[in-house]
Amino acid sequence: MKKLTTCMVMILCFLLLSGASSCHGPQYEEADVQEMEDKGKELMQDWLDAHIEGAKVTSAYVYINYIPSGPQYLTDSVFGEFTVGDEKRIYEIETDENEVYLTTDANILNDFLGSYILEFLGLSDRADECTLSDVDNSFLSQSGYGNEEIYKDYGSAYFMPGETVLALEQAGFEITEDDSGKSAKKDFFEEGSQSRVVLSDEAVSILDEFIRDPGNRPMINVGGNLSIPDDIDLKPYDMAYFTELKKEKGINFRSFYIYQDNVTVSALGWYTVYERMERKPCEDFYVEYTAEYISDECRDGEIKQKEYYTNSVDELMVKETGEGYSFSFRDPEKWFNIHIYADDDSKIRKHDYILRHDQGAHPGKYGGGRYIDRNVDWSRTDDGMWVLVTDDGVRAWFSDADTLVFSD
Repeated sequence: MKKLTTCMVMILCFLLLSGASSCHGPQYEEADVQEMEDKGKELMQDWLDAHIEGAKVTSAYVYINYIPSGPQYLTDSVFGEFTVGDEKRIYEIETDENEVYLTTDANILNDFLGSYILEFLGLSDRADECTLSDVDNSFLSQSGYGNEEIYKDYGSAYFMPGETVLALEQAGFEITEDDSGKSAKKDFFEEGSQSRVVLSDEAVSILDEFIRDPGNRPMINVGGNLSIPDDIDLKPYDMAYFTELKKEKGINFRSFYIYQDNVTVSALGWYTVYERMERKPCEDFYVEYTAEYISDECRDGEIKQKEYYTNSVDELMVKETGEGYSFSFRDPEKWFNIHIYADDDSKIRKHDYILRHDQGAHPGKYGGGRYIDRNVDWSRTDDGMWVLVTDDGVRAWFSDADTLVFSD
């Protein structure tokens, strides 16, 4: 697949020619569009004739790559619909490589990927101590592709190579609404999930081979959240680690977050970021906030790492108002969210509060009243301190334009 490479070339062209009017608007003729759509329709029909008896292409729409406020490019990707009897299905074909993709239920690979993610991260033997949630994946851009009606029908499906989709459908799978079935390979799902994929043994084998053979499939972009035990060292999960997985396994951790109690690693495709919860004294109480302390990135094939800290309690200004406390930042551009902790002797602990946010403190219109009020209460923590929480027991967070108003 060439879509990612093509996109990067287009962006480079835009950057180089941004000042030239000739690089704005369509960079193709309408006749080129028709020619590409006809080519895609013909190639797709040839593929259907070889793989699905009686199937017929009913539409074809070329994918136009739009650079915001810039050029519009014709691509080699054609989307459309075909019918099999009374059933309508969506396809995508890369006309330059004659690669066909069909849609299938998004749960199939999302549910199945879990154990492989732990394997790739070297955590298979700690699976029972890990919690994986919100797994998602994609192969191609899932934005609109030239036809709003098709896009609306796209729903929760996603594209997989056509022959793999057909093999899975022949092997057998079903989406259940309860936890009555489990696949032979994967035995943990997002907690509270209301559906799961039940795969036949043959379908399990097909997906296992599919995931483990990156030479015969597109890159899998993986997103999700993973909570792991605190005794596991997060430092190895850097840009080099994820770059090697991308190269060797064909897995791109594009928007993936690995959590511990106080530290998070964000794998974001082109760079990784480490964040840690810091608790620092402020006035006669403490504030807890997220500090970014390591970041690395990949540029021109070279991986660079640097340590630095963002967010600082020194930026925070606290003022006693006579009605409570107000919070602001010395540099309005450097605001961040904080949680408030206090010990038994802290002056701030002597009152109950309402958390008030001033919508009028920032430019722009706002609906309803100017102020948004939320009740907050003090809750004892495991380490013997007190923290302000909302009605649902979650730690309250504060930022610029927030005020604690006495409620007692």
